[in-house]
Amino acid sequence: MGIAVEYTRALKLLQESAAKQRNHPTIRYHLGMTYYQIGQMNQAKTELQAALQLQQDFAGAEQVRELLAQIER
Repeated sequence: MGIAVEYTRALKLLQESAAKQRNHPTIRYHLGMTYYQIGQMNQAKTELQAALQLQQDFAGAEQVRELLAQIER
């Protein structure tokens, strides 16, 4: 399988998980990172910001802040 297929599968699973657990920062983080990897920057920004709003200090929070700064440039 190609990388695009893997991201598509991951995106579907993460979207399903996020729909069930909207207040889980790690799920929102991984969903945002997947959107970022496939070039959907608006969705990535929304999910990454949501992850930070839910929990400021989760694993990956610093990476999220850096990535959001890049997206907003």
